[in-house]
Amino acid sequence: MRASLLLVALAACGGASASGPAAPGPAPTPRPSPGTERATGPAPSDAAAPPAPSAEALEAAHEVLEGQPVYRVPLGRAPVRGPATAPITIVAFSDFECRFCARAVTVLEAVRARYGDQLRFAFRHLPLAYHRRARAAHRAAEEARAQGGDEAFWAMHDRIFAFRDLSEERLVAHARALGLDEGRFRAALRDTRHDPRIDADRDLGDRLGVRGTPGFFINGRPLSGAKPPAVFAALIDALLVEGRERLASGTPPEALYDAVTADGLTEYERPPEPPSRVEPPAVPAHAPRRGAADPELVVQIFSDFECPYCERLVPLLGRIESDFPTVQIVWRHFPLGQHPGGRLASVVGAEVRAQAGDRGFWRYHDAVFAAGRPLDRERILRVAAAVPGVDRAELTSALGARRHALELASDREAARQVGVRSTPTILVGGRVVRGFRDYLTLEELIDEELAR
Repeated sequence: MRASLLLVALAACGGASASGPAAPGPAPTPRPSPGTERATGPAPSDAAAPPAPSAEALEAAHEVLEGQPVYRVPLGRAPVRGPATAPITIVAFSDFECRFCARAVTVLEAVRARYGDQLRFAFRHLPLAYHRRARAAHRAAEEARAQGGDEAFWAMHDRIFAFRDLSEERLVAHARALGLDEGRFRAALRDTRHDPRIDADRDLGDRLGVRGTPGFFINGRPLSGAKPPAVFAALIDALLVEGRERLASGTPPEALYDAVTADGLTEYERPPEPPSRVEPPAVPAHAPRRGAADPELVVQIFSDFECPYCERLVPLLGRIESDFPTVQIVWRHFPLGQHPGGRLASVVGAEVRAQAGDRGFWRYHDAVFAAGRPLDRERILRVAAAVPGVDRAELTSALGARRHALELASDREAARQVGVRSTPTILVGGRVVRGFRDYLTLEELIDEELAR
């Protein structure tokens, strides 16, 4: 899985997508929201700056944010919902005809309920070319804004996604419900007065690498698709820590978004395609291994305990060990930033190996993947404590002392050197395999490498 703007499998229009439409709901009653109207110029905050975050909090936040690009996404004249002093700004590129955007609205409501005035939302239009009714809906939202400001825009936005009916009759009914001038509204649906604004947003999205909808930038960090609230929360929590550091150093709250994105990219930069064959990194002493003690071939698996594709590899490892007695399988820790449970499970796994050896680690490995979700601290520690030879009190002590931080950092550096950006990534000798593969494919690759 990738925590980046372009994903192999994401819930989004314009890319590989999950099936199933979002369920329509009743139309919300339009109501003013705090901070909905754009202020002409926010007054500087008189509140005292928050205390700086602890070194431990900063380190944890940097681990989540490490390697993620930052983009300078201008707010311009985009409709905004939320206070100008909010430490987190979410810019959404959205399409009113996209069912995944409708799902994302529900997700963002949950996120908004959790974080309240710590969030500010900005909307950017991205009607996809094959959504024939989307353009009229985007014109409807812009005309609502032209007549009633940002508050009317968001009321129209909410009604369109609630009803999921983009017929002209329904859009006009929304306009009546909001008290808009019907004649002006009908004319705006049929002419092009709002198209320059819509097309400018679409062009901006294209420059920033948004290839499907919904696409988000959270304080400039890209996130694609209708992800669950926990994925948003993991990124937001890390960015809040980053923001507190800047606020404590004197950045005014109303200037925070500009400050954190000031040095960001203004155009999408496609990363170079990593090589399909590399010089495999040396296996460090801390890495758990199974199979041949004196191998002819080493298979290194860069993996994440919270990655569902990594879970699918579990039953294949035993087959590889059984069918290829001269092959050694090595686990390398590579928890993704959006998987806090995966990182914790890696840290605990490192301590399990320190206490119970390779056999204990692989028993823990299989049990964690079989334990279900959520992958929280209590579940992880319960699984680890069930491994023979593991002392739970010592586990807790190791977590508090960050005893295995260098081991995880070493694996991440090895991953960087060979171009690992997602999980699972498998090195069959020096052959790079990205993503899950079925057993026959892996068997063929191992045979080829053994024959070299």
